[in-house]
Amino acid sequence: MESQWYYADRKNQPSGPFAPSRIREMIRNGDLNQDTLLWREGMQTWTPLRRTEFSRTAAGATSRTAPAGGARNVPAGLRGWMAFIGIYHVVTGILACLTIIGAIWGVPMIISGVALFGAKRELDDGPDPATLYQKLRSHFAAYGFLLLLGLIGTLIYLVLAATVFGSVAARMMHSMPSVGG
Repeated sequence: MESQWYYADRKNQPSGPFAPSRIREMIRNGDLNQDTLLWREGMQTWTPLRRTEFSRTAAGATSRTAPAGGARNVPAGLRGWMAFIGIYHVVTGILACLTIIGAIWGVPMIISGVALFGAKRELDDGPDPATLYQKLRSHFAAYGFLLLLGLIGTLIYLVLAATVFGSVAARMMHSMPSVGG
């Protein structure tokens, strides 16, 4: 049977037991970092993660995922939605680019999707929150441009529809016979 591990949470309260595979998963997710204290039966004292068998996992993951002072608190499901919406934007952008006029809409969709997917990756792997925020800023800037395009397109459509409707109504009025005559 594999050893069961405990870790000290932010309030120095023991949490566990966990299988080694779960500890590695928490390291990769950024829930544990190099300074997190670990203990298992047979150890004399609580030991920083960097001095345990998990140090190699943490060397690759903690430097990328956990900011100084602890792990990022990410709402459940956020990573999945970021990936889904990022991929959706890229795919719809590529489809829109199949027409020349659609490229006006498609290119910003692709930029928005790539930026959002990059932000998701940065959330998983990035040591620097500034890079995450920059990628999110790029996503929102591209998406904001799309919203403005949509608003302008809607206004043009309404003006054209009103013009056509007014023209048709005016023709109908002129072609009507006068009453009583």
